Amino acid sequence: MGALTETEARELIASSPIPFPNEDVEWILKQSKCLPLLLQTLCGEKLFSLEEGEIDENWREEGLQQIAPFAHLLETELL
Repeated sequence: MGALTETEARELIASSPIPFPNEDVEWILKQSKCLPLLLQTLCGEKLFSLEEGEIDENWREEGLQQIAPFAHLLETELL
């Protein structure tokens, strides 16, 4: 499966039980390039941080670490 359209990716993010701030939505879209696996991983990290009441940006670092093994997907998507 290839990348979602930006509209599809935004709809997926909007389905979160806790809304994400727009700044975080934009960051997730940029980092994931709308690839479903990466999108889901980053959204999961953001949702977990919201559920835990965290107000810092540590979730981003954790998310990037989790998607690092799939960096080749980002390179493939550029072709």
